[in-house]
Amino acid sequence: RRGYGALFPSRVVVDLPNWLGDLVMALPALQRILEANQDGCSVVLTRPSTARLVGALFPDSEVVATPLREGAMTTGRMVRRRFGLFDLGLTFRNAARAKLMLRSAARTTVGSRSQGGRLLLSHSPAVDRSGHQVFDQDPLLGAVGLRPVEGDWRPELPAWLEDEGRTILGPELTG
Repeated sequence: RRGYGALFPSRVVVDLPNWLGDLVMALPALQRILEANQDGCSVVLTRPSTARLVGALFPDSEVVATPLREGAMTTGRMVRRRFGLFDLGLTFRNAARAKLMLRSAARTTVGSRSQGGRLLLSHSPAVDRSGHQVFDQDPLLGAVGLRPVEGDWRPELPAWLEDEGRTILGPELTG
């Protein structure tokens, strides 16, 4: 069987986790996908509260803040209307609504088996949660022909973001 890795570069959409901690743990996997698709079109879906951070970390990608309290199909139609049908869609969320949204926006879809993944997605590998959470997306990366993440990955923060963080936290916490 031909691997999905042949899809890069192409039109890719990645749906990030809702919670900040989960999102941070998923950033190394997002980096792998965006590197593989550097000559393609990459759209990243995230919550309004994290869109600015994700946009700062991945400035070459189109970052879309998904509306809060909007239905899965409505969000999927909004994304598809704005960008067209994607070749590949990955969700890092376990919720069935994330998988429904992705199904309406991409031809080939990849995500976890939980909450209807086997039924709703093109490929839903089992996730091994016995290791650190940063490695949770490795089976999804493998499904699209990419190598696992590296545990020591650190984002390159733009200077303006570091300065803003120091201002918000104050000298007693950044000192």
